Amino acid sequence: MNHPHCRDEMAQSNSSKQEDSFNYRPSTTIMRVLWSNRLGLSWVGLMDSVNFKEHPAYTCNVYALKLGVPATVVAAAFALTYPPPMNVYVAASVALLCVFVFAMQRWVLPRIRTLRSLDLLVVAYCTCILFTQLLSLVCYPEVEVAVGVGCMLVLSALLFYSTTLMTCYIVLTVSSWTTLKWMISGPISPQDALQLLLIAPLVTLIARITIVKTLSELHAARVRETNNVQELRSTLERLQEETRRLESAEAQLQRAQKNEGLGIMAAGVAHDFNNTLAAINAFAEVIELESSQPSVRAHASEICRAVKQASSICKHMLTYAGKSTSQMVPIDLVEFIQSLRPLMQATCGKQIPVSLRSEEPCNVVMFNSAQLQQVLLNLINNGADAIAGSGTIEVTIANVDATREFTKHWDYSLIVPGQQGTLIALTVRDSGSGMCEETIRQMFDPYFTTKGVGHGFGLSNVLGIARSHKASLTVSSEIGCGTAITIYLSPAQAPTPVSGGNTELIAEVQVRRNLRLLIVDDDALVRDSIAEVLAFQGWNVCKAESGQAAVDMVKQASDFAAMIIDFNMPHMDGRETLRAIRALGCSSPAILCSGHISAPMQLSVLDEFQAFLPKPYHRLELQATLQRLTGYFDIAAK
Repeated sequence: MNHPHCRDEMAQSNSSKQEDSFNYRPSTTIMRVLWSNRLGLSWVGLMDSVNFKEHPAYTCNVYALKLGVPATVVAAAFALTYPPPMNVYVAASVALLCVFVFAMQRWVLPRIRTLRSLDLLVVAYCTCILFTQLLSLVCYPEVEVAVGVGCMLVLSALLFYSTTLMTCYIVLTVSSWTTLKWMISGPISPQDALQLLLIAPLVTLIARITIVKTLSELHAARVRETNNVQELRSTLERLQEETRRLESAEAQLQRAQKNEGLGIMAAGVAHDFNNTLAAINAFAEVIELESSQPSVRAHASEICRAVKQASSICKHMLTYAGKSTSQMVPIDLVEFIQSLRPLMQATCGKQIPVSLRSEEPCNVVMFNSAQLQQVLLNLINNGADAIAGSGTIEVTIANVDATREFTKHWDYSLIVPGQQGTLIALTVRDSGSGMCEETIRQMFDPYFTTKGVGHGFGLSNVLGIARSHKASLTVSSEIGCGTAITIYLSPAQAPTPVSGGNTELIAEVQVRRNLRLLIVDDDALVRDSIAEVLAFQGWNVCKAESGQAAVDMVKQASDFAAMIIDFNMPHMDGRETLRAIRALGCSSPAILCSGHISAPMQLSVLDEFQAFLPKPYHRLELQATLQRLTGYFDIAAK
């Protein structure tokens, strides 16, 4: 829809090109009426968009010509009653006038397209009427009076569009009739002079002023009505736009609430499931270590591998819910994508070239490099699958304004409220078959796939990684025109890598002579299984089922070589437990273990711990961590 100002300019341009356009500015003096047509009393156009045939001047001419046909027939019949032989001439002239008026009304008037042409038509048939009246005056000077001429003058107020032409017609009619009357029968009578020279012109101008004033008021009323309609239409459009934005915001809120609920559920499931997997893995490792039968050890090894596979499913679920943990580093997108070009091209094949286009120099973002590689490869692979035969995939990097970009209409959008200002848009666009609305709605759901093979985690991982990095995401797709998926990343504030909190806090390891370890975990199955593994390795393990129990143990004896503390525990979590232990003066190195811990919490908690092990972990990972923290390298040999 055009802007209102543009519509006004277009209307002015059209009015300057059309002959029937005009402006009305009221005048109250006869001199202005006589001397200026633009300041005079031209017919008032209702609107530039009104049909020409709806104009009052056109309508008046239609009725004047329709009534003129029977009127001239009556006049011709009446002229025959005059004495011969001149009655025949007058009647014949009136009859010809009747035919002329009929032709004007039937064939000429419907073909008129402008008001200027309409004025010429009025001049034509009014001149013929004037000629007939003058002929009647010549034939019957003693009978013919000025009534007919006066009526034609008054009627011209309705017929002419131009006041100038109407005034000229008045002057021509009055002067020709007066001159001819003077030449035939001498000076005209005072009654005829008063009627033709004063009354008829004044009545014509007064009628003109009255009609134009009335039409001006109607025009102003219609303009007001039109403006009101435009304001109502504009208000309706604003309401529709606000409704659309509200619906979009509600849809985004519902998706956000759904994702938040999924994230909470995924975190809880991952924590409990990983605890169970940790126990299964530990007992399987104990069986593998203690058994002397190769088949039993092989089965135990298979159990450990199955536990690892199950743990990776938990990671997929956490990634989709945006709860995955990651270490972010500054990455130059151009250099990073250039380094991945061979791998991306191998993913697509030779028939689908992958191109990179960067429009801005600022391309450094804070991101996890492994997850960024996963995002790019998943998007490239998805685009390649959408292309049947040959096609292209383009990776674009551009700086965009968040406000302007997020107010656009997208087929799918996940907008992070905190993102604002200038963002870096990473777009992967393919020339594939595109997606329908139903597919777009489900494309990020886990296990949803349109392929014959695949687990459906590719795009769901992309969405989850975007959530975990607080990045917005939009999708634009059209059947037959391909798909564009854009991730909006906040530029890095400073190109310095994030330093780990543990390395600064780990002091020199004081070699201890005891082999005592403290395990703090509220899950008995996990606590006992890890204790079995550590006991097999030669450690003297003390077990605490809660944070308070661990504090009580430390009060009795604090000479632990190391402490393994679970994070998610009731009443006192891992961090509170460690702070209470540190308050007692125990400086033993602490290892944090958890089935799941969010990324922001992990960064803040790890500052107080010396190591972190995500559940389930392999015994060799635990062994290496204990070796690093305690310095007892001979334990592994036991």
